[in-house]
Amino acid sequence: MGALKYVLYLLSLSFIIGLIIYLIWNNDPNPEKRHVAKNCLLIAFLGIVLNIVCWGALAMGGLMFAY
Repeated sequence: MGALKYVLYLLSLSFIIGLIIYLIWNNDPNPEKRHVAKNCLLIAFLGIVLNIVCWGALAMGGLMFAY
């Protein structure tokens, strides 16, 4: 499970992939896989928030130079 969970965390920045990992691994009897699944879902939501913040900062920066 070592390096695989870090690869899954990185892939979870895409919301769809994080959601798929969560849906598949959340029902597994292995508690470590359920923990990774919940973390992937959390990272997916954080990726959405980070995306919105970055695009907002980019838009505000563009407006600042327009005047």
